[in-house]
Amino acid sequence: MFENVLSQEAVIRELRSLIADERMPGSILFEGPPYSGKLTAALETARGLTCTADRAWGCSCRSCREQRVLVHASTKLLGPRNFLDEISASADVLTRVSRPAARYLYVRAVRKLIRRFDSDLWDETDRRYRSVGSAIDQIN
Repeated sequence: MFENVLSQEAVIRELRSLIADERMPGSILFEGPPYSGKLTAALETARGLTCTADRAWGCSCRSCREQRVLVHASTKLLGPRNFLDEISASADVLTRVSRPAARYLYVRAVRKLIRRFDSDLWDETDRRYRSVGSAIDQIN
């Protein structure tokens, strides 16, 4: 667990301990400079909390598979972050290297953006949601 979080050893130790000891607080704020691994750590925490097996990165339980591709119903993404740089970079990799890992990176980057528009987070009559709803359906 947390194999994909880099240079955050103390934070990862604490998160692993909280999960293993089943003493996770009701909420956690992941704070730090841009690109420091906050979202990665948060998503990996969600995966660890919902895993029904051993919590290893390669775990094949349904929950882990859904968490890795960002479709798990219990995980919500909120916030203003713009993922266009990440989507663009992963699209560039995908055009140069047509491998499952490149497709995975691209799909995950796009889902980080579109999951912010999950229908249960928005009032479906909100003009902002309506303006992106059909595009998100098409992307999905």
